[in-house]
Amino acid sequence: MLFGEIPTSLGNLMELEFLHLNNNSLKGHLPSSLQNCKQLVMVDLGYNNFSGNIPLWIGQSWQQLRILLLRSNMFNGNIDPQLEHLKDLQIVDLANNKLSRPIPHSFGNFMAMISTSATELPFYFLFNTIDIRGSYTESDKATLVTKGDQLTFSSILYLVKSIDLSNNELTNEIPEELGYLAGLHTLNLSRNYFKGKIPNTIGRMSSLETLDLSFNNLSGVIPQALSQLSSLSHLNLSHNNLSENIPFGNQLQTLDDASIYIHNPYLCGDLLNKSCFHGNNITVSSDEHAMLSSMLTTCLIGALGYFVGLWSVFVLLLFKKKWRYSYFKKVDEIYDKIYVTIKIRVNRIVSDQVC
Repeated sequence: MLFGEIPTSLGNLMELEFLHLNNNSLKGHLPSSLQNCKQLVMVDLGYNNFSGNIPLWIGQSWQQLRILLLRSNMFNGNIDPQLEHLKDLQIVDLANNKLSRPIPHSFGNFMAMISTSATELPFYFLFNTIDIRGSYTESDKATLVTKGDQLTFSSILYLVKSIDLSNNELTNEIPEELGYLAGLHTLNLSRNYFKGKIPNTIGRMSSLETLDLSFNNLSGVIPQALSQLSSLSHLNLSHNNLSENIPFGNQLQTLDDASIYIHNPYLCGDLLNKSCFHGNNITVSSDEHAMLSSMLTTCLIGALGYFVGLWSVFVLLLFKKKWRYSYFKKVDEIYDKIYVTIKIRVNRIVSDQVC
């Protein structure tokens, strides 16, 4: 139930490694004296009333930082691109604030999230500790929102890699550079103002288990590359402007809940019980695509056969003089016969009208 501002004297704790001030009523800006705490590994200031910009010095001073939790405050302004200098950063939770402008392209440079292996962490992440009463206690822990639930991680915290920027006012397109984060497990960008297409590079995020892009202004087709995410178990693309057919195959076959795609008025497919034929704008399912491909193949074979047969006759006539004379003689005979027949009938019609 702490309230008020963080005292500047906290910056004197230069060997401080863990700072948990979450779930209080603290307010104001983060004091600049905190940049003296260069040994910080984990900072949890979530669920308070902090305001102002996220300090620029975080990316320069907290070089040991692995976990940054600023969830549910009133931070505003843009996200500092300098955060990319935190090479060990593996959990970033800035959800439920008032952050605006685009996601920095530098977010694709987090080395710990690019790696698909667990980075080596200090022993206090890996082992339990003994309290003053001589009993074992949990190792350090953090509460994160993942797969639609609020979960607390402790003994496996060092394995978790997550980015949560949901419920802010972020704009523009989702950076393609996020696809470089092959070791990331959770990416939540829901409830913002992102527009444009879902980048194909997301298909490279081989460790991704949770992807939430709901409640944005995304448009265009859902990239087939999503089917390459073999670890994906939670997906939410609802409440956007996505269009055309829902991709099918591989991991996407196991995600058969229609609520994943609802409130995309131009999206269609079997899962939504909505046909992909809309006037001149035609999108076909896999079965319809196979049928059309078969028909097209038949037409192409027929046309090719006709073309080859016709030119075979022309080639024969070109090199066989006797055949050529016979052919044109026969054509002349047929022409004369047709001409005479027509002429006789025309003369009869004329004579009958005169009489």
